[in-house]
Amino acid sequence: MPDLNDELFSSFRTEGPTVNPLPASEVRRRGDRMRRRNNALAAVGGVAAALVVIATPVAIITQQGTDDPSPPVATQTTEAPQVSWRQEIPADLPLTAGLADGAETSEEPGVAQLTLCDQTAFDADLQTVDVTGATRRGAPNTDEPELNRTLALYPDAATAAEAVERLRDAVRSCGSQPGAGDITISHQLLDSVLPADEAFILSSDYVAAGDDFAQEIDYFVVARTGNAVLLTSDLGTVPYDAQVSIEQERVADLVDAMQVFSEAENSR
Repeated sequence: MPDLNDELFSSFRTEGPTVNPLPASEVRRRGDRMRRRNNALAAVGGVAAALVVIATPVAIITQQGTDDPSPPVATQTTEAPQVSWRQEIPADLPLTAGLADGAETSEEPGVAQLTLCDQTAFDADLQTVDVTGATRRGAPNTDEPELNRTLALYPDAATAAEAVERLRDAVRSCGSQPGAGDITISHQLLDSVLPADEAFILSSDYVAAGDDFAQEIDYFVVARTGNAVLLTSDLGTVPYDAQVSIEQERVADLVDAMQVFSEAENSR
């Protein structure tokens, strides 16, 4: 063991701070106070740990409740109504309504085809499931025109709408075409007020070279309700401002009766 008077320990004492040892009674008093403090801290620590163990599940439950405070709401789904489209034209449908006496009905279409600029705009045999027609023949030696009607039934409303759109597209792509001699036939779509899912009027004006007015006009009324399409023809009418209204009034009762083909009437 080194000598306490060794120069190394002598340097520690001279260069370090001065240390004053405590009396034995003070050391015991401080030891007792430290033990009491440690025991108190240990007791407090145990209580805190117990509180953590007890409080944690409550906190978890509270947190879970915060994520979804309200009970789940049951959602109601509304199924789209199923449509059972008619596949046959009723025998009592008033196909000749609005026509003069002598009009005849037939299982053959009154307007079998409509061609514009060598393009088939309408074909009564294309995709149809049932077809019927009506004709009012013009009186000989009079100005009364021949009136024809076709009622075409399709498998569903979508197919019927495609047939109508095909006719529209044919008119749009054929603004005019040459007629007999120096005649130019101009085609245009006119709005209709008929109570149908969609309706319009095709007018074909016959204009001679050098004229700025039509010599005569062909009118075709088109109306679709559900999966049924009505096409009428009134050929060679004299230009008359009220003729568009006359063409619609003539078929108004028939278009009303076509509600039997509507989606509302065929839904279940």
